[in-house]
Amino acid sequence: MSELQALRLSVKDRIYLWLHRSKEIKYSTVRGARRAVVDFLVYIIFVALASVVTQMNNTKNMYYYNNALQSLLVKRAINFEYNPNGKFEDIHNIDRFWVYTLDVLLNFLEKGDFRPNDPAAIYTFPNETSFYDELYGNMVERNIYHGNVLLGPPRLRQICVRDGLCPTNPVFSKKSPTCYAPYSWSAESRANHQGYQWVSMAEDGATPINGILDWYFGAGFIQRLTYNYRENVEIIKNLRDNEWFSRNTRIVIIEFNLYHIMTDLLEIVKLRFEQPSFGGIFPSATFTALRRHSIFTTSDWSLQAVACCYFLMVIMFTVREIAIIFRIGFKKYIHSFFNFTDFTSYLLSFMSLVMQVVHHFYIESLMQKKKQTDQYISLDWACFMGNVATYINGIAIFMIWIRLLTFLIINRTMTVFKKVLLRSVNELIGFTVVLLIILMAYAECGLVLFGVNDVKFCSLSDSLISIMSLAACKFAYEEITDKNKVKTRIYYISFVLIVYVLLVLHACLGILLAAYDEISATVKTKKSKLTIVIRMFFISLYDLIYLVFCRKRKFRQKVDIDEEGEWEVDHHFIPQMVSSLTAKRKHPIDNPAPLTPDMYLPLRMKRVSKRLIILEEVILPVLKRLLRYYNQLRREQGLNEILFEQLDLTI
Repeated sequence: MSELQALRLSVKDRIYLWLHRSKEIKYSTVRGARRAVVDFLVYIIFVALASVVTQMNNTKNMYYYNNALQSLLVKRAINFEYNPNGKFEDIHNIDRFWVYTLDVLLNFLEKGDFRPNDPAAIYTFPNETSFYDELYGNMVERNIYHGNVLLGPPRLRQICVRDGLCPTNPVFSKKSPTCYAPYSWSAESRANHQGYQWVSMAEDGATPINGILDWYFGAGFIQRLTYNYRENVEIIKNLRDNEWFSRNTRIVIIEFNLYHIMTDLLEIVKLRFEQPSFGGIFPSATFTALRRHSIFTTSDWSLQAVACCYFLMVIMFTVREIAIIFRIGFKKYIHSFFNFTDFTSYLLSFMSLVMQVVHHFYIESLMQKKKQTDQYISLDWACFMGNVATYINGIAIFMIWIRLLTFLIINRTMTVFKKVLLRSVNELIGFTVVLLIILMAYAECGLVLFGVNDVKFCSLSDSLISIMSLAACKFAYEEITDKNKVKTRIYYISFVLIVYVLLVLHACLGILLAAYDEISATVKTKKSKLTIVIRMFFISLYDLIYLVFCRKRKFRQKVDIDEEGEWEVDHHFIPQMVSSLTAKRKHPIDNPAPLTPDMYLPLRMKRVSKRLIILEEVILPVLKRLLRYYNQLRREQGLNEILFEQLDLTI
């Protein structure tokens, strides 16, 4: 085996070295800087792939799809009594609710925009094919936009509470003999309501509703509409005349689902109208767009290729993380912040992969149902899974981008900054706890002082968010709407003095500055070789271009990489390769081959001659130098006799 073959790394050795090498980034040596640059470029590719995969579920088409529906259902002017230019937010009583349902909702379902006069026009597309063959029913009645189809007729459902759950006031017993309590799961009415049967969430496939005032559990009482405008008008007027929306109603939901043929987008529209026990209506609306196809079943082959490359890189990095965990232990592994970010991002990537598969099969099962029935099918669980996938992708891409900070420790300033954060992490945790306690105290105080008159302090969560905004300089004193200026000024000024002056400007900056002064005076860093690696790259690139255009190699003086200087490198050998070479070298010595006398004497003379040559090469220059010094000393003493003139003393 030649020396080149012995030093050449096999694929197995390269994989072993990649799995067991340290993840620490070092720029103090040329080899370490070169490896760091390669790892950085690989990770940049991984970040780019992750950005494409995680942003697939939030495209620009989804935003404009939601915005178009909001403009038609929420932002459009409504002709209310005494307010001809009313808005969706102005629906504060039951009468306005019925006006909105008749004048806006039903007109939207009947006319919409871009509805063709010719019913056959909805089947005309640029590729002269029909996309409606996969759906059940008459498409002409269900078409709202050009290419948008209703997945089942719209419906109204309400959740009510039982009567008699709160004591009535004798003064109002003649006018209001029945009292209706606020909503709760135990107080929800499950009896018949004007001939409507109560439906549970499990039966309907619905999910809990997060309203402005409360959480609502249960599907409630359902009234289904049709595709015919006149029939829908009669249904709505009948509900209005029979007081279907009554005092014990706590929320009414108008919901329908759309499917856009050309972009394969599903749209879930929910218009909520909440009625508290003290009266009034608080409207809200949600528009959720979902992709029908997952990233592996989309028609765009480039996205499929990106997704495959991304998950292959996730698997490759996960194998390395598992090898590191087995080598150092999970407890020691997870103590590192960047190991924690890697572990979290890879785990969330696998969860995203599972969600993609589940999303595909669940949506396709719903579409198969739409081939067999024309009834309303709830997409609440599909919406829930889409939201969960969005949260997973958001956290994953955040962790992946944070991991890039490990590659930025390229100079002394960044090294000192990293060590300052690591040194002061315990103090910063204590400072954060103190800051959160003070913010929570001011949030509770603001809830008590201004919660009745100011929407920013009407609940504990809103109050805490307002305090956070005040801490981030996004909250002005004039925005506090309370009329008592004395307590408002005391509250505002004390917050600024305690939080900004005492905590932020003194405590936090004091912790960081003390740690910075201590570390900057003691830390020792090696000179970064990153610029050398970059210069070597551009030199190699220039030489390659020179070779291509000039058809000859660029002559450059060879640099001794073992000599101390900027080009020096640290030699690294694989332990398995070193032990193998050592064993091969010792084997002939430990197990000498038997030699005959005719073979032994020439080999022995050859070894002796090699040793004499080496001895001559070592001793002769030293002897020549000593003789030169001796003859020079004799000349200085006036002695002309020179010893060993036959030797060549030129050095």
